[in-house]
Amino acid sequence: MDSRTPECKTGRLGANAVGLPTLFALLGCLAAMYLHWPALMNYSAYKGDIMQSPHWAAYHRSSFRSDDLLLKYARYNESPLQNLIYYTGTYFMDMVWLTKVVAIVSYGLCAMLFFCLGRSMFGVTGGALSALFFTFFPDQFEYFVGGFSKAWMIPLLLACVYLLEEQRWRALGLLLPFAALAYPMSAVLIGMTTAVYLVMQFGRGMKSLAPVLRTLLPGCVCVLALLLVKYLSPPDFIGPMRSTAELLGMPEMYRVGFYKILPIPRLHEDLLDRISHPFVIGSALLFFVLLGRNGLGWRRSWTALFIASVSGYLLSALLFMRLYIPNRYTRYSVAVLLALWLAHNWDLLLRKIPWRWARTIAVIAVLGVAWCEYRDNFRQGKETMDRSKVAPLCEYLRHLPDGVLIAGPPYIMDDIPIQARRSVLVNYKLAHPWFTKYYDEVKKRTLMTFEALYASSPDPINRLHEGYEVNYLVTENDAYDADALSDKEIYVEPFNEFIARIIHKNKHFLLANPPAASIVYRDNRYTVLKLPLPDENQ
Repeated sequence: MDSRTPECKTGRLGANAVGLPTLFALLGCLAAMYLHWPALMNYSAYKGDIMQSPHWAAYHRSSFRSDDLLLKYARYNESPLQNLIYYTGTYFMDMVWLTKVVAIVSYGLCAMLFFCLGRSMFGVTGGALSALFFTFFPDQFEYFVGGFSKAWMIPLLLACVYLLEEQRWRALGLLLPFAALAYPMSAVLIGMTTAVYLVMQFGRGMKSLAPVLRTLLPGCVCVLALLLVKYLSPPDFIGPMRSTAELLGMPEMYRVGFYKILPIPRLHEDLLDRISHPFVIGSALLFFVLLGRNGLGWRRSWTALFIASVSGYLLSALLFMRLYIPNRYTRYSVAVLLALWLAHNWDLLLRKIPWRWARTIAVIAVLGVAWCEYRDNFRQGKETMDRSKVAPLCEYLRHLPDGVLIAGPPYIMDDIPIQARRSVLVNYKLAHPWFTKYYDEVKKRTLMTFEALYASSPDPINRLHEGYEVNYLVTENDAYDADALSDKEIYVEPFNEFIARIIHKNKHFLLANPPAASIVYRDNRYTVLKLPLPDENQ
């Protein structure tokens, strides 16, 4: 039911036009600061996502190699708008601190947007509840931590819903290309949502779609140009995307590999996982009992977003990775729909209470129950990892000459571009299997790295220097203990099988006791060797 009442528009103007939005922005920032507090107190605690964007650390610096493959790919992989934000921001702030500031500020601004657009659609109480449900719903901050481009998805979908409700087609035409620049797949979902909404409107008696389509056409053309140019013609060093059949057969895409994407959950399993919170189920039961089926608040724009999200999930599963990962079409849209649906219907329910003081008590009670349900999920530091253990190593590496290339265990190499500002041969986070030429090179480098780490002679180690001009090799001191060598999961598949063969073949490992003359750094965890190693035959 599209429940619109005169009360829904109250509070759009007046003394609180600026004060209340600012209050909710501040509340969002404070909530983000609370959740992010361990990272704010520790430079080396950050979201793993930023390891996929080491090029942000390379802006305005000459310490990286000019031919760094990972930096070039990371720049391509990230959205143009986010690259611009970090290119500008790193003039004034260290990249790691900037990711934390961007996360907090964007969370606060999104809370403010929920209030402003919710207030416009439902009234002040509905807008306030929208902002509160967004801000304190569990795991929402996950999408903002790290200052990654996915933080744009929720506010862009929220804006799409609002513009459809208001039928502001010209603004929607501007939103589409902006979305393509901010988070490309958001433009796809917004376009699908708009198409579904227009079909629904046409079915309800809209005489002609032509004026609307003419208004949206320039924005759609811009989106197609931006997306097709980038994704249909990737740079030569990246190569074309692998076929769906090939990706489905790669262990890298399963739980044993880099990405735990496959097997793709069934649609109903994915949706139930997102809406089966006790507070959501309890609220739904109350709404049905107290408001009745005809009294429930629901908007056609929400139906359009839901249909588009489900369609996007199914299409992206069918055309695996062509439209990106299936769950990206549901996890953000469900977050938007839940915040709006809960806020709108609780607002409708609260209006049935005739006394203002009683409504106030009821609001506090609702928020209190929601807090009790989710307090265990609202925990500090959930979305970050403390990488302090590599900080001493990175401090040493940061003082090496500019332009050096470092190799070592891929998990450790994730942090070196971020903390040490030096190029690495290969890392874990950027081993994306879906592009042919790029991943073939990454796989080759990974195999050569493990061949060197478990070598019995200097030759495999020095091949890193000869083939890629690797200057330094990092090893883990306990990697050659009996327990570590017997571990069946030294790395991810399909590399574990390769590593197991090397360990079984060599038995003796040169780097368990490396040449003392080649050691340039050692602490209780790591050793750094200068390459090339001396030839043991000389």
